[in-house]
This record gives sequence, structure tokens and C-alpha cells, in this order.
Amino acid sequence: MSASEQKFRSSLDNSSLGIRITDKEGDILYANQTMLDLFEFKNLEELKAVPLQDLYTTESRAAWNERHEQFLRGELAPDKVQFDIKLKNGTIRSLETSHKEVLWDGQMAYQTIYDDITDLKQKGKKQIKE
Repeated sequence: MSASEQKFRSSLDNSSLGIRITDKEGDILYANQTMLDLFEFKNLEELKAVPLQDLYTTESRAAWNERHEQFLRGELAPDKVQFDIKLKNGTIRSLETSHKEVLWDGQMAYQTIYDDITDLKQKGKKQIKE
């Protein structure tokens, strides 16, 4: 691994954002600790074993299904997507993702960045009520 690649991977490992890299088939090649923590997974193997969509709330799952159908038709996906997941303890967490193609180990792959916006959304709901 080159020095520049080591620096890049170190920045991913230490990011405050969740980061996941997948290949063209959707297989997970990499996930940082923040990504695992957002979804409350212990390790990469646990993450790989559970389709993330299975954790989506009912509303978010319906929106994902619609986006997936658009993708299969060759339509462009939105740059950013917000959705809610339900954690093992029943807590709802709101996330925002963005996607882009990246070069990973010499191959084209897809990087998804996850930002936890739960507090931001809750503050917005409080302000609307007041």
C-alpha cells in the first residue's frame, strides 16, 4: 500500500462520519467504526450479514424501494438521501447519506457516507412545536 493510500484509509478510519465502500454488486469491501456504531454492529461480519434496508422504518423502507426501482430503470439517484432506522433497542435514528464512485484497490467502487442527523431533526421538530 502506498503512503498516499495509507493516509486516505487512515482518514476514513478516523472520520466522524460513517463510511462504507461497496463493489458493483453491492458487496461491502470496507466500513469504518463510525459506520458500525451508527447501526450498532459489533464488526464488519455482522454488518455484512444484515441488509441495511431491514433496519429502515416502514416509511424509509418504502422510499428505498422506490429509489431502488428507479436505479434498476437506469434513473439517476438523488445526491443525498435522508432515512430513519430502528435500532435493536427500538430507538429511531435519522441518517443522511451521499454516494459517489471511488477507486478502491484499483477497481471502481461506491462510497456511501452516513451522517447522523437525529439531533438536528429533533431540534427542528421542537422549534415547529414552539
